[in-house]
Amino acid sequence: MGEIIQESKHQLVDLFHKNQQELMRFLISKVSNTHDAEDVLQDLFIRVSDLDKSLAYEIDKPKSYLFTVANNMATDSLRKNARRSAHLSDSKCIGIENTQTAPNTPDRILDAQQQAERLRVALSVMPAKRRQTFLLFKYRNLTRAEISVELGLSIHAVEKHLVRALKNCRDALQQGDLA
Repeated sequence: MGEIIQESKHQLVDLFHKNQQELMRFLISKVSNTHDAEDVLQDLFIRVSDLDKSLAYEIDKPKSYLFTVANNMATDSLRKNARRSAHLSDSKCIGIENTQTAPNTPDRILDAQQQAERLRVALSVMPAKRRQTFLLFKYRNLTRAEISVELGLSIHAVEKHLVRALKNCRDALQQGDLA
């Protein structure tokens, strides 16, 4: 039975890859922004990849499940962006400076330095291809296809490296929050 559950999980990931273009078009129609749609698609892949094996086995209509989760994640993304915009708008209305232009207090400077150090350490311990893929994506703003060509990897391999790199960075930052 364990083999069936594992096979079901792989089928869900495979289904994600088969429907990736359709999911992307769907997400763009929801969030009206290619960058945000790519972020949601990346998060969806992480969720599908990390899906509890027993839950994957219980999904009756995997394609419907993918699109339902994508829709929910797009809605969450829109809400988050709306809250951020409302917060910035409220801050400007009442005369509070934006956090990006607010004076840096010693605590904020120290916190930013600690976060930067945690990310630097996380990047330094990553395998070379993962680190290189992440840096090309985040700092050179290359697409997955461009990274694939530059590094001689498949797009699937690029996605796996990005997912793992983002998870490594998120874990590194969360460890600092727990301290």
